[in-house]
Amino acid sequence: MIPISVTPTIRKNIPGLQLGLIEADGIAVRKTSDLADLEYQKLENFITGKFSKAPPSTDRIVSNVRRMYRRIGWEPTQYRPSL
Repeated sequence: MIPISVTPTIRKNIPGLQLGLIEADGIAVRKTSDLADLEYQKLENFITGKFSKAPPSTDRIVSNVRRMYRRIGWEPTQYRPSL
């Protein structure tokens, strides 16, 4: 098991934060498949359609992540969360 530590600043400013880690063995990197390409295209179309009507800041998840970054003193435009 790999320990995860959280700084006191983050613990104070984001109470209830929960982190996780997934470890995997036997993963192989290979050229993408047609199925993966199709899924990426669907995702791109969804995101483009969603944010062409309103800016990302109006999205509840995006605004919550930005608020979290500000609470710990990070500028949200300089960091990108992973999915």
